[in-house]
Amino acid sequence: MVEFIDEDAGLDSIPAERILELVLKHNQSPIMSVQEVCDFVKISKPVIYRMIKTGEFPPPLKTTQRQSAWFKHEVARWLATRRREVSPV
Repeated sequence: MVEFIDEDAGLDSIPAERILELVLKHNQSPIMSVQEVCDFVKISKPVIYRMIKTGEFPPPLKTTQRQSAWFKHEVARWLATRRREVSPV
C-alpha cells in the first residue's frame, strides 16, 4: 500500500518520527550526504555551510571527522518551511 502526504497540510504538520518511518519503510537511508542535500534543496555547499553558521539551516551530524550528514526529515521540514516563507499565500 502506498501512502500519500497531503500537500495542502505541509510536511511540518507531520511528526518527524512519521516521516522517518515512511523513509525507512520504503527502504531508503534516513540520512543524506552534503552532495545529496545540495541536490535536493538546489543550494551550493558554501551557501549551505554559511546558512548553518547563521542558524538558517539545520546543523549536520558528524559521521566521521571529515564527513557530515543530515536527517532527511530535517531537510524536508526545512524546505517545507522555507517554501512557506518565500511563497505568497
